[in-house]
Amino acid sequence: MSDPSDPVVLLNRKGPVGEVVFNRADQLNAFAPYEPGELSATVVQVREAFEELNDDDSIKAIVFRGLGEAFSTGGNVGTLGVMYQHPDDLPGKRPPQRRYLRVDEQVARTWEAIAYSSKVVIAEGKGYVLGVALDWFVAADIMICSEETVLGYPPARMIAFSGMSTAYWMQKMGPALHAEISLMGRYVGAQEACDRGLVNRVVPRDRLEETVEAAVESVCCIAADGLYIGKLNRRVAFDIMGARSSSLQSNMGHSMQVQQRLDPDEFNVIRERGRHGAKEAWKARDQRFKSALARFEGRNPDVED
Repeated sequence: MSDPSDPVVLLNRKGPVGEVVFNRADQLNAFAPYEPGELSATVVQVREAFEELNDDDSIKAIVFRGLGEAFSTGGNVGTLGVMYQHPDDLPGKRPPQRRYLRVDEQVARTWEAIAYSSKVVIAEGKGYVLGVALDWFVAADIMICSEETVLGYPPARMIAFSGMSTAYWMQKMGPALHAEISLMGRYVGAQEACDRGLVNRVVPRDRLEETVEAAVESVCCIAADGLYIGKLNRRVAFDIMGARSSSLQSNMGHSMQVQQRLDPDEFNVIRERGRHGAKEAWKARDQRFKSALARFEGRNPDVED
């Protein structure tokens, strides 16, 4: 269980609307640090908040947002990978595969609480929507972003990861955009994500909150039973298209990816973090993609974004 005295995620209620809010604005809502053998408190508290609202018959819609200038930048880069470790592990010994699989299955439960919510989930994107936070954002039914929002998956620049459920991501994004994000490490702006069918609306930042409120108001005009049945229909349809079975496959795939062998000339972000610190390691990782992605997008690689 998470520590209620240290809420990194807030749960609010107002009539038939619940709200799940990232509460680390000073860190751009990056997840709380991982500890050896422990999930981030963010992973646990998001799941607990959605599970509580999912069980509340008075709730019709859930707004998912972040305080401050970003939705969330995702996992804590300084403690990446430590959740697979255990204090009793021998130094230098790789954790057993069953631990990787068990931890990844626990992380996936948070995605499932969002993707399989019986409520209409409306995600409010701003600033950055990155990493596992993008998994959770895409799991919403309706996605509304401000114009400056950037969506991306930093782990793809290390392990070519394909999301919590590859089939679900491909259904939501389309195969082409999914391939660019997961196999090329591209980040995309909100307008491109909207043009390609992932995001519902893109609005100026000063209209973001009112647009989300309008979506919520429209949802709440529908009877609660109707919404429940409508969400059930969507869940069944996604499952027919392979969302749940692909989630199991994606968990296994991630457990394999984080144990991949890197050849001597391949970039090793964990090694770079140990030598130069997390911030410099992440800069070096992203710099490797800068020129190629700029040319792919038709931009001048010598001009700063």
